[in-house]
Parts: sequence; structure tokens; C-alpha cells
Amino acid sequence: MLSLLRKREQGSFRPGTSVNRCRQFYPFIVPNQTVLNVTCPDCTIKKFTCDGKYLIAFAKTVYQELCVYQLNGFGVTKPELLNEPVVENAVSFDQFFSLKYMLSLGAEDGEVLCKDFVLVTADGSMGIFASATVPENSPQDTPGTIPGLPVASSTSFHLVRLEDGVTLDRRSFTHDLINVSQNHGTYLYEDLFVVLSIRYQEIHIMQILPRGRFVDIHTIGTHCRPDDLMFIQELEHREQLWRKEQKDARKRDQRVQLFGRPSKRQAVIATESSLTGGSSRAADAPDAAQSDEQADAGRADSKHMLSGFKQRLIEFMYRRIMEDDQEDKLPGSCRMREKQRVALSDFYYNFSLHENLFFWRLQLLDRDHLLIKMGTADSTLLHSDSSQHVAFLVVYCISTTEIVDIFSNSDERLLKLYEKHSTYWLLSPGGPSWMRYVSTFSSKYLQDQVNRARRGGGRGEQRPQAIAIRRVLSMLPASAQSYTPSPYFDASLFSYDEKAISALTCERPKQSGENAVKFFSAKHPRRVLFRIDGDKNKQVVDTRSRRLVSYIFHPYLPLIISIHQPFMQAPVIHFHFRWCPQ
Repeated sequence: MLSLLRKREQGSFRPGTSVNRCRQFYPFIVPNQTVLNVTCPDCTIKKFTCDGKYLIAFAKTVYQELCVYQLNGFGVTKPELLNEPVVENAVSFDQFFSLKYMLSLGAEDGEVLCKDFVLVTADGSMGIFASATVPENSPQDTPGTIPGLPVASSTSFHLVRLEDGVTLDRRSFTHDLINVSQNHGTYLYEDLFVVLSIRYQEIHIMQILPRGRFVDIHTIGTHCRPDDLMFIQELEHREQLWRKEQKDARKRDQRVQLFGRPSKRQAVIATESSLTGGSSRAADAPDAAQSDEQADAGRADSKHMLSGFKQRLIEFMYRRIMEDDQEDKLPGSCRMREKQRVALSDFYYNFSLHENLFFWRLQLLDRDHLLIKMGTADSTLLHSDSSQHVAFLVVYCISTTEIVDIFSNSDERLLKLYEKHSTYWLLSPGGPSWMRYVSTFSSKYLQDQVNRARRGGGRGEQRPQAIAIRRVLSMLPASAQSYTPSPYFDASLFSYDEKAISALTCERPKQSGENAVKFFSAKHPRRVLFRIDGDKNKQVVDTRSRRLVSYIFHPYLPLIISIHQPFMQAPVIHFHFRWCPQ
């Protein structure tokens, strides 16, 4: 460490490398003290903000009030108790954190805060929280919605200023289904906030103003452009006028038939029937007119129109097949090659499948491009393993309303792009600058993930190529702010068991292992830099008694909170931090 300090003091480095240089000190600044059974308030701890100032939690009340704590530092009032690396009840929660405020959101409307949904703006000044009523079965399904979905009568998103807890704005969606669990149904990109309405199959794009307001920018789904509805209404008006003219013409033909000279149309019909040996239909003209009216009414009732997005989706699929046909056409021949003929046949065969694709998840790749995952209604309803279902990932341009490309969830082209540009797919802009060093974003980690998926997760069997690719691409679209930006997940500095802990799953409860989680040195694999110890008296009796554990890492300080949840018991919270006695 002294050598690194001397180099930093005497040497000069290239601009833009300060973050990487600072991270080289973290193998020497690791947690060395564990305090078990820390007395904490009755709340569910969620995460730190990206700047590390605040700790967000939810009170275990009826409406799960929002609790925001401020980090005061590693305040130890009785340092003599820290005489061993692992002690019990040596510090309290209040020595590290102080409560800034408690806030009730949506309680007046009967909504309950979702403790799995937290989004923080890039500057760390505002947070977005979600509240919703209990989903119920939909009383009736309207055209354009997914049938059989549970519907929440109200789902609201609250924009809160984290410094003082003032609610700046609120946006509500009624009689809808929005997947707010783990931020799946939303995305935050800089100041753009996107919400996916699963029931109505619409994507709402909003902008967060600096003064704290949600402003609607665009809605994608039934219509892709703001003037699409006006254009469709104009065409429907013209069609209604044409149908009215046809109806009036039929009435005139009836009157002429009954009271005067037959019309030219009836004369032609009579001539054709006489030539074919049949009787004239002049006497049956009123019945024919009535049947025409019934047919028009039936066509009006059964009128079904694809949404604007699905129209562009199917059009892109067809045009791509035809463009490949033009490129590969044989010289001097009007026949397409067998490959294009089979592709076109598959397109018509799977037309109903493409017509019934629904929005599933999404993410913003940049300010102008969306990555949308579309699947069938079954896969959307069941929320099962996505590697077992066929899905499509669509890259959509917002400004031009065009489909840029379409990939299946077993496409090797997308897998190669995902391996080569992982930070582009997974890393949200505006976050901590050291986030790109997390091991999950390295190509080596992704290649290991592909190899594990092909080997069946280490069980020995060899999975098919398509299923292995689906398992890897199930990470896409990535949820916003779902990765922990801790330097201890840097693969160039630390080595750890990714089955036990990772930057993606550390904040989500999972089964606790019997051994402590160890972090090794990347340069010296046998050297243990620190370990996250659990309860020393923990004994596993059966499967039901095994506890769940989650880890809350501070973005840059050597502070880790481990939350152990035994079966049908109160949670046990441990603090892991660096303590340097005076």
C-alpha cells in the first residue's frame, strides 16, 4: 500500500484513469470486523443510494412506510468491545445511521408501498418509489388487452426529494398491471423514466424535470406517432361515408325496382341469370340488400386492427425476407432460392404467433433506442424460466418509429453482441463511474456463464445450444439499477464464489450457505482478503430451517450489512466494516 501511495504522489497518470488508480487500494481497505445481532429498527433494509449518503428502508407497518436513514460514519462508542474479529452486540444501528424521516406514500388511496422497487436519479437527489393496490381478477377484458391478467385498481409512482422527504410529483395508472418487482416493468435512463403497461400493451416515456416533475413525452403501443390516431380517424370517416353512399345506392335500386324502371345494376344481374339458366333475382333484391347490410354490420363488428407497433414488427419481418430474396436471386431466373421460399413459408405459418406477441420487459439502450422483450401470453402470465419459452428481442427507434432489428432469444448474433459490448447492454449511464469494473460486465465472466449454461450448470449433462443461449440472454433486457456498484465485485481485484454472492443477486434473499463467504485476492488466489461471517451458532436441522440471506454493500466504503432471515423468525442483522483502533 505504501508503494501505491508513493507512486500516486510522485507519478503522473493519463486523464480518465483516476477511478482505476483509486480502486487499486481496495485490496488493502477491506472489512475486518464483524458484529453479530445488531439491534435495528423494525424495517426492511433495501439498499444504499448511488452516492452512499442514504440508506433506504421500508417500515413493517400496514402500508410499509418509507424510511430514509443518513450514514453518519463508523461510530463505535465502546471500542473495547471490539477485541475479536467476530463479536456480538458491540454496536447498535443508531451509531452508524440516523433517521431523517418516515414517509407514507399512497396510503390515502389504499395503496401499499412496493419494497422491491427503488430507483434513484443520477445525481442522487430524487428517488422514485411505487405503490399499488392488491391485484384482483379483471372483471372484463377490453379489446387490445391480455386476457386473464390480475389487475390493480391503482398503481402510482412517487417522485420524492431524498434530502427532506418532500413528494414532488405522482403519476398513477388505473386498472392496469405493471410489474414493479425488481424494477422489471420500468427503466430509468438519465432523466427519462419509462413505464410498461402490460395489460394495455403500452410504453409510457416520461421526462423528470430538474424541479421534480413527470412530463409525458411519448406513448408507444396502439399508436407510434402522436398523429396516428388523427390519421386513422380520418380514414374511418372516409370509409363511413363510402358505406353510406353504398347503402343509399341500394335503397334507390329497391325503389326503382318496386315503382319504376329497373336500374342498370339490376338489368345486368337479370341478363347474367338468364344466360346461366337461372331465374332473375329482381324479385329478391330487397332480401339481397338486407343481407348486404347484415354483412356490413358483421364486418364492422368483427373489425380487428393490429396496433401500430405490431404492424411495424410484422412489416419488418416480411421486408427482411423479401430484401434477402432480392440479394440472393439467381441471375436470369424469377424464382427465389429455396432458403427464401422456406423463410416466407415459415413467416405465413407463424403469422398468428407474431400477431399475438406481447410486451414483456424493456430497457433503454440510449435516449433514442428501446430494447423490448416480447413473448406469448402464457410466458407473460406464468413468469417462469424464460429459457423454456420462445421470445423475441426488438430494437426500436423512438424518433423514427422504426424497427432497427429483431432477435430471437436463441440467436447467436445477439449473444456475440452481448459478450462483446456487455457494458452497453447492462450498464446504465449516470451511475457511479466505477460500475463498469464489476465482474458481471467483463467478457470473461460472460464467456464463463455461457460455458456453465452449456454444461447444465455443473451437473454434467450437455444442454442444447438454443437453451444455453436462452439462459444467458435471459438477463436481457436488464433492469435499471439492479447491480451493486461495490469495488469488492471487481474481478481484477477480488475473487469470490459467484454462486454464493454476486453484484446482481446480493440484495435479493437467497439460501444461506453453511460456510462464510470468502473474498480472495485476484493476484494471489490462495490469499483470503476478508470474509463475511454469519452466525457462529447456526445449525442446519432440515431444509425448512435453512435461512435466507441478503447483502447490502455500500457503494465505496468498506461497509456490508448482511440480513439473515430464519424460517418463521425475526431477521438477524450483522454489520461487517473496517475498524482501525486508535
